[in-house]
Amino acid sequence: MSTVKEVWCAVGSGTLIRGLQKSGIGKSYHGVCIFGRVPDIGEANAIIHPQKDIEPVDIIPPYPSAMFYDAKVYQYVKGREGKILIWNVI
Repeated sequence: MSTVKEVWCAVGSGTLIRGLQKSGIGKSYHGVCIFGRVPDIGEANAIIHPQKDIEPVDIIPPYPSAMFYDAKVYQYVKGREGKILIWNVI
């Protein structure tokens, strides 16, 4: 049933990324762990984001986003090819 190549989201507890995996919407799943640790994220690929308050202006997403949470995903997706879903909670 996958409809997108990659699914990306910010990860805190891991609940959202595990739920997205159960949906079957993507071929692969990627969680940007924003609290310096990797929680239970199921089969998703984990990226531990460096701990800092907000992102530099050159990597702020071009859509409304929580600067302390969802905005941290954009820099990892920017420039990737294919149909990609960024789950932006805000």
